Amino acid sequence: MVPKKDEYESPFRDHIPIEMPVLAVVSFAAAVLGISSGLSKGSILGWLIGGIGAAGFLALFIHSIYSQAGCSPSFERFKVSVFLFFVIFGAVAGITAGKIGFDHSRWMRVMDGLAGLVIGYFGGICAGLWIQKLGWIGGLLEVFAIAGTAGTAIVGILMML
Repeated sequence: MVPKKDEYESPFRDHIPIEMPVLAVVSFAAAVLGISSGLSKGSILGWLIGGIGAAGFLALFIHSIYSQAGCSPSFERFKVSVFLFFVIFGAVAGITAGKIGFDHSRWMRVMDGLAGLVIGYFGGICAGLWIQKLGWIGGLLEVFAIAGTAGTAIVGILMML
């Protein structure tokens, strides 16, 4: 009988803090450039910068996961773009496997594509839910999934030709 209290939710609840992606990109770039310089030229400074960059990226990744420690995945915050990426990637992988293995039979390629679609569907459901546990890095991966979906669809169309 008691009215429910209105809980205030910030409009920025699902937004990524701007400093985190910038730090992640800088530390990842330092790791890649430093380690590649250390491997190709034997640079001690390159190894040092690469190690610091890798440690920084690992620390940011752990921080991102730790920030979601108390939250459980829900279908209310389901990541549709990640789901679609897995569905399309599964279908394209099935079509590609069918084209490599059964080049003479169009029906086998279609069946392999459908099998990949089903596997991608169930994998996409799991990924769309559990990417929420990655925190703000999951938001970055969601952006990459949007671009990957378009690219994978184009590759799939070209594979069907």
